[in-house]
Amino acid sequence: GGIRDPRRQEAPFLQHFLDWVHSPEGSTSVSGVVPGVKDTGFMELVAEVKKAQRSSQGAHEAWERFADTEGGGMRDPSRQQASFLREFLNRLETGELEQEEEDGDELEKLVAEVKKVQQSSMLAHRGWEQFCDEHGGGMRDPRRQQLDFLQMFLDEFASGTFGELVRDDRHKELVEEVRAFRRACAANQRRWDAYCDQEGRGIRDPNRHESSYLQSFLDS
Repeated sequence: GGIRDPRRQEAPFLQHFLDWVHSPEGSTSVSGVVPGVKDTGFMELVAEVKKAQRSSQGAHEAWERFADTEGGGMRDPSRQQASFLREFLNRLETGELEQEEEDGDELEKLVAEVKKVQQSSMLAHRGWEQFCDEHGGGMRDPRRQQLDFLQMFLDEFASGTFGELVRDDRHKELVEEVRAFRRACAANQRRWDAYCDQEGRGIRDPNRHESSYLQSFLDS
């Protein structure tokens, strides 16, 4: 009748359940799912996973990463399916999980580089957005892009594809004019901040904007 509280069931019903889980059919059905009703083979897998975790810090982190990404965040091996545990052990043995860790480290490195480039100038920021829109399905979060995509952007940026911010004497003069304007009063600071939020992707450092952008603000 859908009642799962054993306290609300009759004694014969409970006994029937216990007889079933200890039978070959019941043991096979619940193995790896119900605590206390797991066969020897399953418990051996659990023991292997725990032993692997204790073998090295890398293996321990590999299990946590595997459980988080593919096991719903459940890190207790006794609460996973036998097939899940076998998959982990197989991938650990082949070194596949180590490669995933290396790829993850490389991804973090490239993500940091891309963000640094974006912050370097308005040109770079627009270049990233354009690159993502044209080649990355409009996905502008670097963490959600592939390694080769991030590296391709960095290579394109280094080659000057997206232009280069010219910081000549005129640019320096405009930067100082904007800074002096901001320092004059709080209202001026708010005006600059609002202009950057509306027209400059929220970048408020005048040194990261082109001369034409700074001149437009001063003329406004």
